[in-house]
Amino acid sequence: MRARDLGKLKTWSLATAAAIGGFAAAGTWDATVAWWALLVALVLTWLSGSTTRASLRASSAAGLPRRSYSSAESSTFSRIPAARHALP
Repeated sequence: MRARDLGKLKTWSLATAAAIGGFAAAGTWDATVAWWALLVALVLTWLSGSTTRASLRASSAAGLPRRSYSSAESSTFSRIPAARHALP
């Protein structure tokens, strides 16, 4: 699934809220500004998640195929033999 503009905006707002929060913690900015930035990031996160869920439901309802991955493709440890990363 491609990244959507709303998701990109959400990521940008989270980074900005974190930076503003850092400035507020250092005392250079008012904490109220940091709370508003965090609230905006929270709302954008909620909207982005709800639109992603809706599009996933619509694609599965339309019967669009999902790509299936083999375990070798999806494993982070695909180059490590299975015996080395098996749980004891």
